[in-house]
Amino acid sequence: MDKVFNFILDNKYIGIGALIVFVIVIILILYSKNQANSKRKNISNNNSKKVYTLNDCKSYEDINFKIDEYQNNLKNELLRNKKIIENAKNKGYIKANTVWTKRFQEFTQISNTLYKNLEYENSRKLNANKFHRYTSLHFRSMILGKLAYKDYIDSKKVRNEINELLVAIGKKQVRVTASEKRELYDVKDTCVKTTQYLYDRMIAIEQKTGHLRDKIRDECGKRGKEWYDRLQKNKQ
Repeated sequence: MDKVFNFILDNKYIGIGALIVFVIVIILILYSKNQANSKRKNISNNNSKKVYTLNDCKSYEDINFKIDEYQNNLKNELLRNKKIIENAKNKGYIKANTVWTKRFQEFTQISNTLYKNLEYENSRKLNANKFHRYTSLHFRSMILGKLAYKDYIDSKKVRNEINELLVAIGKKQVRVTASEKRELYDVKDTCVKTTQYLYDRMIAIEQKTGHLRDKIRDECGKRGKEWYDRLQKNKQ
């Protein structure tokens, strides 16, 4: 026992040194874990902040459908009036965001494709082997619904501002030529239609997406139920 005690005393500095090294190693390990967790958190935050576009709504798996005559005519009508809207904005008559006018043609086509695909899948029993196809369609439809809402709000603002401009013109507070006045009335009528179209499309996509969500839960087995539970948990 005395020999062991003497050995510890003789080697106390070695013991202290080993303890210091051990503590340093523990600190480095904890630091490394914190860095990894922070990195994962940043990646998650970046994904949640991602700005989605119409390109994120496309998939080669979707069945293509032609747009109907009304959608096609409305798309072409806005295309004709887009320059008038931009001119009014450049002159300071309207201040609302007009980005939606630049993507309306593409939006019309993509939203029609998703709407018809949702309608098609909701009308039949789902195949559990196509689980990823269905969840992709659901996710992309959610993105489109949000884009439709944003464009609806911006379209509504343009419509309201042009209406206010026409009132000001009627009161002779703003002077424009007779042809410019007619053009602004045409634009107002077009914006009334686009605003209603975007609103209706948003509501329809939202309803059909909800229906598909429930079908995935009920008809895609265990994976469908787990996927649905994760969706509900993320809402909390």
